[in-house]
Amino acid sequence: MGTADKAWQDFPATSWEDADFPWNEYLNETGEQELLLGGQTGTVWVADNGNSDGGANISTLISSIPWNPFAQDGQRIQTGYIDIYYQVNTDAQLTFNFMVSDNSGPSLTRTVTLTGVVGQNTAWKRVYCNLVGEFVQLQIVDNQQSSWKILGMILWAKPSGRLIPGIS
Repeated sequence: MGTADKAWQDFPATSWEDADFPWNEYLNETGEQELLLGGQTGTVWVADNGNSDGGANISTLISSIPWNPFAQDGQRIQTGYIDIYYQVNTDAQLTFNFMVSDNSGPSLTRTVTLTGVVGQNTAWKRVYCNLVGEFVQLQIVDNQQSSWKILGMILWAKPSGRLIPGIS
């Protein structure tokens, strides 16, 4: 738990205009609990803010669950696109790998640049992914060079024929 709020002199910015951090940043608040992360070997880490760990870039790999909101109706899924609602401080390049059904590797890969919008904290990006299958799964990999947050995603999809497990 943090023991004291950070003061202006605790931040690296040299002027008010150079400050690129939010004043209400969770990790800077007195009394806020720290986020702990654990590993399979029993190691526990305190999660910090930023995109490096001791100067080394942190690689990000995010995997979704298999998506098919039409499976309960016995239908396959056809995706059209995903709208990404995000926040960046500097441009970030992400790779979106789409896996269909039980294929061993990505059926589609899209590299997307999330750009910052001057005067706004958030923006939208549309990622096209016309795929059909028993299910679709998304994997996101970053370029390890930027800080970014995905605040939400909307999957645009429709049912696409009878669901026959094992057939894409």
